[in-house]
Amino acid sequence: HLPALKSVVLAALSDYTEEMVVGREARKLLAADIQSVMNEKLEELEGFGGIEEVMFTSYVMQ
Repeated sequence: HLPALKSVVLAALSDYTEEMVVGREARKLLAADIQSVMNEKLEELEGFGGIEEVMFTSYVMQ
């Protein structure tokens, strides 16, 4: 289901501006949003979520 998950993550990211993701708390909210959309898609496809946490290994804004 990787293509479907990538799609929902990219859609969620496109809703954010640079100003909205600056700072630790903002990144926590972004991670929670990504977790939520991924779990929604997994529930739709598999009947259960399963994403417990989203962690960033790197963070680049362009």
